[in-house]
Amino acid sequence: MTVLINGKKRVIDSNFSIIDIIQSFKVEKKYLAVGLNGEFVPKQLYSEIKLKEGDEIEVVSPHPGG
Repeated sequence: MTVLINGKKRVIDSNFSIIDIIQSFKVEKKYLAVGLNGEFVPKQLYSEIKLKEGDEIEVVSPHPGG
């Protein structure tokens, strides 16, 4: 299925959850924030929320500097 991840179309497995997307970024999950279709997703729900066709996921991590 196709979803948008940080503004880019990606084809992913149909049973992917948010945690699967995070693992593909290879970044420590405690330093991330995730939005799904414009809504913040609490960390405790990352493995529970299954993605659907057309979902828009934003994965952001802090960057040092300013």
